[in-house]
Amino acid sequence: MAKVRDYHKLALDIIDVVGGQKNIANATRCATRLRLVLKETPEGAKEKVSALAGAIIGGLWQVVVIFGVHWGITPVVLANFDMYGYDTFQAFQTIAVVAQVAAAFGVFIKSRNKEFKGVALSAGITGIFGITEPTIYGVTLRLKKPFICGCAGGAIGAVVLSFFHSAYYAYAGLPGLLTIVNAINKDAPMSFIGEAAACVIASVITIVAIQIVGFDDPAGESGETEAAEIDTESASDDSQETAAVEAKEIESPLTGTIIPLSEVHDEVFASEMMGKGCAIIPEEGKVYAPFDGKVVGLLDSHHAVGMESTDGVEVLIHVGMDTVKLNGRCFTIHVEEGEQVKKGQLLLEFDIPGIKEAGYEVTTPVIITNSDEFHDVQMKAEGQVTAGTQILELS
Repeated sequence: MAKVRDYHKLALDIIDVVGGQKNIANATRCATRLRLVLKETPEGAKEKVSALAGAIIGGLWQVVVIFGVHWGITPVVLANFDMYGYDTFQAFQTIAVVAQVAAAFGVFIKSRNKEFKGVALSAGITGIFGITEPTIYGVTLRLKKPFICGCAGGAIGAVVLSFFHSAYYAYAGLPGLLTIVNAINKDAPMSFIGEAAACVIASVITIVAIQIVGFDDPAGESGETEAAEIDTESASDDSQETAAVEAKEIESPLTGTIIPLSEVHDEVFASEMMGKGCAIIPEEGKVYAPFDGKVVGLLDSHHAVGMESTDGVEVLIHVGMDTVKLNGRCFTIHVEEGEQVKKGQLLLEFDIPGIKEAGYEVTTPVIITNSDEFHDVQMKAEGQVTAGTQILELS
C-alpha cells in the first residue's frame, strides 16, 4: 500500500506542476514515458520540470551506466535532434560524466597511496574523453564514497544547468568535457555559458566533498613521511604476522586457456584497475563457483557474477568483453544474488558461438577485486586449465 500512496502523490505533484487537471488536454503513456498535451503552459512549469530532470539525470545517470542499459537512451536522443534540432538530455548527461571524472581527480588529490593515485589519474584523463567505465569500476565505485559524491555533484550541477536552458545542438557520441562545445548556438548565447558553468560547479562540489568526506584509502605505498617513522620493532612484528598468514588458493571457474590480465583486450582489466587476477579463454560455456561462499553481485545482463568466499576473498568473473551490450542474450543464470553456494556449483552458462557471432570476445577475466588487501596475487597455472584447477594464489 505504501507504493500505491507514493505513486498517487507523484501523480498529484505532476498534475499540480502542469497547472491542474483542467489544463491537461490529452494524456498518453508508454513503458518509459508519460506524454501530456497541455492547453496552456503554466508559469514556471518549464523551469520546475527542467530542474527536476536535471537532478535525476545528473545524479543517477552513472548508476544507469553501471547496469549497462545506458545505450537505450540513444534512440530518444536521436529522435530529439530529428524533431527539434537540439537535445537537452545529453547536456544534462555531460554534467554527470564530468562529475565522475572530477571524483577521480578528487581521489587522486586525497589518496596517499602512490600506486592508486596513478590509477585515479589515468582513469580521470580517460574520463575527459567521455569514457567513464575505468573511472567508475576502477576508482569511484570501488571506494563507494567518491561515487556518491560524484552523483551529488552531478545532480547539483545539472540543476544549475537547467536555469540556463542549455542544450546540445550537435550529437555527441560520448558526452564529456570535450563535447560541451556542442552547446554553442548563436540563437541561444547562454547555452554554452550554462554548460561550462555547470561543469565547473559540479567538479568543484565533487572534489571538495571528497576531501571532506574522505574514503578508505587502499593499502599500499603511501609515500608519506609517517611510513618512515614506524617503530622498527612494530614493523618486525607486522612482517612476522604477514608471513604467518596462510596463502589462499583460488580455483578456476572455467575450462579453457589461461592468460595474464595484461593480454586482455580491455584497458580496464589489462591495467588491473579493478584488481589483480588472470583471464581464461573458455572452451566450455559454463562458470562454476571457485570456492564456498556467497553471490554478492549479479547484473541483469547476467554476463558477470561477483562472489565473496567464507574467508573474505572477493572475486569477479566477467564473461567476455563488452558483453553487457547483449542485455542477457546468450546467458543463463543458475543462482541468485545473496545465495550461498558450494565450490564447483554451476553459476551460469553462456553460448560461446552466439557471443562470437554477435561480434564479442569470450575471454573471461577472473579478478580479485579486493586484491589490495593481500600482499601478492600470483598466477599459478599456464596453458590449458579445467574448472577446479588452482589458478591463483593470494598471500
